[in-house]
Amino acid sequence: MNIVIIDYGMGNTHSVMRALQSVAPKHHTIALTNNPDTISQADKIVFPGQGAANSTMQAINQQQLTSVIMQALANKPFLGICMGLQVLLTSSEENNDTACLQYISGTAKRFPSIKDFKIPHLGWNSIDEIKPHYLINSIPIKQRYFYFVHSYYAHLTEQARRWEIATTTYSLTFPSMLANNNVALTQFHPEKSGASGLQLLSNFCAWKP
Repeated sequence: MNIVIIDYGMGNTHSVMRALQSVAPKHHTIALTNNPDTISQADKIVFPGQGAANSTMQAINQQQLTSVIMQALANKPFLGICMGLQVLLTSSEENNDTACLQYISGTAKRFPSIKDFKIPHLGWNSIDEIKPHYLINSIPIKQRYFYFVHSYYAHLTEQARRWEIATTTYSLTFPSMLANNNVALTQFHPEKSGASGLQLLSNFCAWKP
């Protein structure tokens, strides 16, 4: 089993790689690459990210990764993390509106300025399950605390809300995990989330959607 982490020059890709290496079975290989051929030949894909939507889209386009990402979304087990979730939306309010990959109908909106709620949303928070999913089923409810670092959240259209697996509340309630068929997306960082995050990544290694 070959798992490829897409390396488009942004985000904590090495942290994701180390976390996956620590939980993957021996017959799995974990590769970090921006080579489209290597990505297209992978069995599973991880698309992590931190940073701004505009610079993320520029990097994806400059490295000619758009088509291979869309192909992976169509037919491979795919895990998107943080910006790897937001960039799949229609657009982001960041950088005076940025066109994204338009895979999921919705917009990445900035958290409102509310007293006592600092931006970015930084640190540990719980997720509340809306419907079960393989990646979190084996994590006890009381242990579903994950690490977040983000200033924007996914605001989905009514049609796209079928993607919602879990929500989190921080000044407002937003989708913290999305999934449909072979694609699973987290707003939180499993690679920074201790035992619960490692269990989610271990589940991804075993996942057969």
